[in-house]
Amino acid sequence: MILTGILLALVTGLFWNVSGIVNSICAKKDYDLYSYLLTNVVFTAVFTGILSGGIAGIFRRELLLFAGVSMLAGVINTSGALFLQKALQKGHHGIVFLISQASPAIPFIAGMTLLGDKPSFCKIGGVVLIFAGMALAALPGLRERKPDTGGKKLAWLLPALLSFGCFGVAHTMLALPSLMVLPEGAGKYRTFLFYCGSSLLMTTAAALRRRTGPAAVNRALLLIGVIAAVLNVCSMSLFFKALDHLAPAHAVGLGSPLAISASLAGFTLYSWFYLREKREPAALAGLLCICAGAVAASF
Repeated sequence: MILTGILLALVTGLFWNVSGIVNSICAKKDYDLYSYLLTNVVFTAVFTGILSGGIAGIFRRELLLFAGVSMLAGVINTSGALFLQKALQKGHHGIVFLISQASPAIPFIAGMTLLGDKPSFCKIGGVVLIFAGMALAALPGLRERKPDTGGKKLAWLLPALLSFGCFGVAHTMLALPSLMVLPEGAGKYRTFLFYCGSSLLMTTAAALRRRTGPAAVNRALLLIGVIAAVLNVCSMSLFFKALDHLAPAHAVGLGSPLAISASLAGFTLYSWFYLREKREPAALAGLLCICAGAVAASF
């Protein structure tokens, strides 16, 4: 039972990796990321709305705070994807992705300081390991200057850290509804509302871009965005099944860290073997620290 849950969580992480790879390709080839993100989040919202059995149930006064928090989390999370794109355009893709996806450190800290989680040696040690991994991953990038950044060493670092912050805050906000007193069945709308927030941000961005000039729409990315939306829905189903299998062993907390670890490992392999980026020992050590820290902090 627990082995099935672990395998499902790892497969989920590989599904999550798709968006990171698309971000990387857009940055590498200077494609328009907005085409991809717009279709991705809009179609994911549509698909999850259908799967939740209709959205009429969310139009209730007692769900206003729940809806607002979930949608704001979507806005912040997609902002993180846009910052990630900026960082990828300026730095080593493998290193940037490691730093941005170390974001579980923020929910762990928020849980212990604000949300009532009891601090423990494993949680504190896990967070320390994650930040140590981020520092190790950043070391090789601090030495490099890309020609298109005007010789600036740190042109990639600020957007990478902003991406890390956005993803971490968004994941923390997604945990807040679990602390709310909600009507039965309201939780099934969480993912739909999350992607509604993302869709709101991207449609607003698209409208603003049309006012400042014609948008550079990439039809291939539109199609990829729809495919990624289907993968989003599939990954959610796999993730929840993983949690169901881990629950009897009291290991539900392992689900997210294992999925994130698989995503990080998958993107690192993509960086090494497809992009042929330099294989930095410090970045590999950072990857191991981040994965170990995420797992440790979940106990």
